[in-house]
Amino acid sequence: MAGPTVAIIAMGEMGAGLAARLTARGARVRTSLAGRSAARSLAGGP
Repeated sequence: MAGPTVAIIAMGEMGAGLAARLTARGARVRTSLAGRSAARSLAGGP
């Protein structure tokens, strides 16, 4: 059975860290990176 699905609204540094911990424990994490530069989308920063 799959873990819970969690949405992270603001995927900055804190959101990226939270997403990493959640996925490591079996959760599926969803977010939108719309409006963010390619560099920031990959880095997970503000």
